[in-house]
Amino acid sequence: MCVCIFCLCGCIRIIIPAKEYVDYYEQLGIDEMIFTDKAPLREEEIDGYLYKYYEDICIVFYENGGFVRAEILGDTYKFDKGVSVGSKRDWVESVFIGKQKIKDLEKNQFGFIEDYIWIHFYFDENDTVEKILVYSGP
Repeated sequence: MCVCIFCLCGCIRIIIPAKEYVDYYEQLGIDEMIFTDKAPLREEEIDGYLYKYYEDICIVFYENGGFVRAEILGDTYKFDKGVSVGSKRDWVESVFIGKQKIKDLEKNQFGFIEDYIWIHFYFDENDTVEKILVYSGP
């Protein structure tokens, strides 16, 4: 849900994300890394995607610069009632019990959809959150 404008040579790109996405990422505290050129701790390109690593988070972009997803890797970023990396699965599921669930996930995953934003939790063998993906649609 963004508007992309390219010049004839393809060198200029303007991305205007939908307001609800910007608001959600702002509330989570990751908007600066997605919508500005904040310098990452490191970058790597994998299979046509650019991964920008910051403290406790990785922001993934398409080759053309469009936002793909945020991968939350540490407990700096918190959701409702303090849910973050390190939270137990039963707590996560109880906090988001009324949300629309993402279907057909693996056994070690749980996810829900809120205002067109998909939140996808990955759990380790102890049912503890090890990574959270935040993206707009499948």
